[in-house]
Amino acid sequence: MLCFLYQGIMRFQCACLLLVLFAPAVLCKTDDKLKMKHIVVRKGSCDQMMKNINGRNECKEKNTFIKEEYLESVLTVCVKTNTGFIPREYDVIKCKQSSKNPCSYEYTETKLQVIKCSNGKPVHLDASC
Repeated sequence: MLCFLYQGIMRFQCACLLLVLFAPAVLCKTDDKLKMKHIVVRKGSCDQMMKNINGRNECKEKNTFIKEEYLESVLTVCVKTNTGFIPREYDVIKCKQSSKNPCSYEYTETKLQVIKCSNGKPVHLDASC
């Protein structure tokens, strides 16, 4: 009986250890995905910025880009709020599809209206409100 209890405790400890080790990797992937899809270091044309977003032979309808200088602030907002939609105002670049063949986009500078956070990480930026 004691041996069975000991094995159960060891399995629980191993499971906890795995969670602790792999949780940061999962959370970092969210940041990396956000950076790839929504962060711009310097302004460019929407056609140029959307090349990184669109898959092969695809034209995403629209995307919102936030300037890199605001990234830390966005991350902080989500850490404090954890989960939900947070109204915030940042200067952003909004790219909206103007034609499909070839993919081309209209460039608009506007204000970010909403940040969606999940588990303390930003997962969506929306400037369409």
